[in-house]
Amino acid sequence: MPSSNLSVGYSAHVQLELRVGGLRFPLAQIGGDRLVFDKPVVLPGTTGEVRARIDEHEERFAATWPASALPRDVLRAELRFLG
Repeated sequence: MPSSNLSVGYSAHVQLELRVGGLRFPLAQIGGDRLVFDKPVVLPGTTGEVRARIDEHEERFAATWPASALPRDVLRAELRFLG
């Protein structure tokens, strides 16, 4: 009986973070004009940079969001690709 390779998946090391004024906030997800955090955060300011690193490839996005003093775990944000 011929053998088959049933495990044809892909694996990647993914790191997502938001950088705001020298501070770093880990992200759980990005997309759909949202930033999703593992736990609620209060962000300083209204702009920052998202860095998405997948294996050895990094992409950056400018992020803009409405000001708020309330902790949020999902944040509506406009993302613009930087490279």
